[in-house]
Amino acid sequence: MPARTQNPDLVVIGGGVIGLAVAWRARERGLGVTLLERELAGGGTSRVAAGMLAPVSEVEFGEAGGRMLELG
Repeated sequence: MPARTQNPDLVVIGGGVIGLAVAWRARERGLGVTLLERELAGGGTSRVAAGMLAPVSEVEFGEAGGRMLELG
């Protein structure tokens, strides 16, 4: 296990696709990063939905989108 950063510049919560990418790019820029993940990195919803958060993609063609699209 890597050493923990005592006073990180950034704390990333969630080791999914997005969390890992954010932590990686922050480390590339020289920031001290702590990544918090309760299970296995990449083992949550990222492996099921590839980290996709797109409620519009679930709408049928021609459908108004219901209340979700009205929020924008």
